[in-house]
Amino acid sequence: MAFKEVSDVIKSVQKRLGLSDELFVIMKVWTEVSGVDGSCVVGFKSGVVDVEASSSIIANEILLSKRQIISKLNQYIGSKKIKSLRLRIING
Repeated sequence: MAFKEVSDVIKSVQKRLGLSDELFVIMKVWTEVSGVDGSCVVGFKSGVVDVEASSSIIANEILLSKRQIISKLNQYIGSKKIKSLRLRIING
């Protein structure tokens, strides 16, 4: 039985779950880049960052800065993969 490197196992699990390195970077820098508390990144797929906001006011603040946020996030991940933000308001 051959053993695999831990990093290979982690990458395999990440791929299976749809978790990319970019997602982890985006999640880590989100509050700093957005400048808004009360929101969090919950996904990233096909150029769209999924964000949950705790109120319509916070969602609106994010939408007002959408272009700047996308530009800054793309700088952090080192490419222009992010094309849009998808916001969902959660109560709870």
